[in-house]
Amino acid sequence: MLFNSKSGGSNMHADINRPAMAINAPPSILSEDILLTGDIASEGEVQIDGKIEGDVRCRSLVVGKTGMAVGIINADEVKVYGAITGQIFAKSV
Repeated sequence: MLFNSKSGGSNMHADINRPAMAINAPPSILSEDILLTGDIASEGEVQIDGKIEGDVRCRSLVVGKTGMAVGIINADEVKVYGAITGQIFAKSV
């Protein structure tokens, strides 16, 4: 998973505009007790059970029952059991 901090406090930068590609890797999970402020990009699956305030780009996104995303979502497939505030760009929601 790639991380791009909006706070500017990190030296790690993601190319958030790069197209997401499927890879054989376990899902990246943002646990229920996590609040992330910043953008994330993954070439695989991302599961959000906590809260993210930022844009998400990945192949597959699952927002769990306790999950919340505030930002722009770009994914091939999005499953929402929690909440998303923002625009979703996907082939399947």
